[in-house]
Amino acid sequence: MATVPIKSTAVNGTVCTMLPIALATLQRLEFPRKLGLMEMLYGRKLAARGTTWIQTSRGITWKLDLRDPCHRWIVYGYYEGPAIWRWLRGWLRDGDVVVDSGQT
Repeated sequence: MATVPIKSTAVNGTVCTMLPIALATLQRLEFPRKLGLMEMLYGRKLAARGTTWIQTSRGITWKLDLRDPCHRWIVYGYYEGPAIWRWLRGWLRDGDVVVDSGQT
């Protein structure tokens, strides 16, 4: 399987990991077995980036530890549901910081 280089770019002054075009496109789509396919195609390459800033499919820039499969799921387009995104867009402004402590 061919590997795709993962580069970095600046978003609002923060150096972010730039996703391959195919991954960025697939992020926005919903389909069966998405996580497994995305993990097979991109998991190892993303994990090699370690902790980095990355722009999610919803346009929000997050600092994620890409060695953690759950954090890669966020990159693949899976995080919570529409309610959390409505809240984030309604309450947060550019430059705001949210700490997700993982406590449910």
